[in-house]
Formats: sequence, C-alpha cells, structure tokens
Amino acid sequence: MSNTLFESKHTIIDASSDFLLNRGAIDTEILRKAKMVVFTQQFNNQEEEDFLKKILTACKMTSSDYCILALKQDEKIAWNQLRDEIEPSYVISFGVPANKLGILALFKFNSSNAFDNCQFIFVDSLSTLQNNVALKKTLWTDILKPIFDK
Repeated sequence: MSNTLFESKHTIIDASSDFLLNRGAIDTEILRKAKMVVFTQQFNNQEEEDFLKKILTACKMTSSDYCILALKQDEKIAWNQLRDEIEPSYVISFGVPANKLGILALFKFNSSNAFDNCQFIFVDSLSTLQNNVALKKTLWTDILKPIFDK
C-alpha cells in the first residue's frame, strides 16, 4: 500500500513488502528519478512527518528527489533489489539499522559512509531526534550541511 506525503509526486512506501511484491501499485518512473532513499520506522504522528519534511527541505531536496520507505518494527528489506530499482546517490536511515536493509557491513553512526556507490547516513530515529536539540544540531551541522548545503 502506498500513499502520498507532502506532494502528489512524492511516494512514501509503508511496507517493504509493498515495494518488493506490489511494484505495479508504485510509480517506479518517479522512484527512478530519486536521488535519495530515506528509511524510517513507521511514523508515530504528524509531527514526525513534518519534522522529516523540514530536514529534507533543508537538504534542498524536492519531493521528486527522494522516496521514503517506512518500515514496520519487524520488517526487513533487500537493499540490493531497491538499489537496482532506484539507483540513489544518498541513503539516510532514521533509526533503521543496516542489517534490516540486508546489508552486512559496518557503518559509522552519525557520519557519511561510502558504500555501494552511495552515501549512507545512519542516525537516530525521528522521534529521538525531534526531542533532542543537541542531536538535531549534530545531524545538521556535522552530517547533512557539509553534503547538501553547498
């Protein structure tokens, strides 16, 4: 099941099985234009969605530049299949560890990591970041700003 978030061009995929099993319901042409894939746990409330929108806007991303995959607590997704389908340049994972993406590599947390022709960033969940000024500042100043605010 997919629904829209922020704008009609933007696709948020609520479950990994949606992407892998029901591709017909997802506009893959829009996904192929995405420069960034954002992994997150399912949203707890509208404030988390709004917070994510602010982060992506600060990164100078328009709705057609990214897709969001919101994974349920026990879900996993196959990164290699997603990579082959979308071919993003950036991956930001909010609270979703690499092993849930089917990646058996070690990444530095709160840092940009080059892997598989992509820049991976693993950070705390949106709910944790949203309520912690110091973590938000670190995310923007040390991680995202050097990459996206050029």
